[in-house]
Amino acid sequence: MTLQDDLLTNLPITPAPEATVIRPRKKLNYQLMIATPRLRPSYSETFIRNHILHLEGAPMIFFTPWYLNTILLSRRQVDEWLQYPRPVQNLVRGILNPAFGMCERAYTRILKRSLERNNASVMLAEFGPVAVSAMEACRQLGVPLVVHFHGFDAYKKTIVKLYRKSYRKLFSYASAIVAVSKDMEERLKSFGAPQSKLHYNPYGVDCSLFGGATPEKNSPVFVAVGRFVKKKAPHLTLRAFRIAQKQVPNAKLLMIGKGTLLNECKCMVNEMKQQESGSY
Repeated sequence: MTLQDDLLTNLPITPAPEATVIRPRKKLNYQLMIATPRLRPSYSETFIRNHILHLEGAPMIFFTPWYLNTILLSRRQVDEWLQYPRPVQNLVRGILNPAFGMCERAYTRILKRSLERNNASVMLAEFGPVAVSAMEACRQLGVPLVVHFHGFDAYKKTIVKLYRKSYRKLFSYASAIVAVSKDMEERLKSFGAPQSKLHYNPYGVDCSLFGGATPEKNSPVFVAVGRFVKKKAPHLTLRAFRIAQKQVPNAKLLMIGKGTLLNECKCMVNEMKQQESGSY
């Protein structure tokens, strides 16, 4: 059983019918390998799962120790975690740095063997930090590296701060850099990504999986689907809807999801007196 078959069998997803799966029109003349940060994409990483399922002949690298890199790249983090005198902190760093360095070198050797064993001719790295981890193995073998940024890797302040210098090296080696929005594209350019390597490629949706609709004939109902968590900013959806409702008074908002900010958003709805227009 291939990993693609395993994903289809064991993950709670609804794959597109075979007739709607987008496949290359002719057999690929290269062997693609995908590097991901975990064994299987989390339930919310549908974009990575679709890459695995719908890109032909794509084996995976199951583990990329960029979490370890994050620790190593920030001396300040170690200082914050260890509230001990400076000599003790230096001793701990003296132990941790060689240990993590050994892990990184071991990973590079393992990745090189995997690239060679699978005759990989191009690497697709999901997330910027993953690409940083995979870069050295690709460089040593001369394998082109495509890095796909997804969100936090370009916007989360702590990640950007830790990886900014490594990103410059990454942008220099990478053959292509994928951004999912125009704003992300501009942000990566500000980090040093050359325009010639940047590719704007927003996430797509297989419309055949959904029933048809005629919005112009239906009542004005806006549906928002997503987790009620900080990174999804559901409070901004509520504020935007409040502005829209001033222009379309009979508009309604239906928010579907759950999360730590659900109760906070309910309170926000009550405060804005939108109970008639917000459903949960």
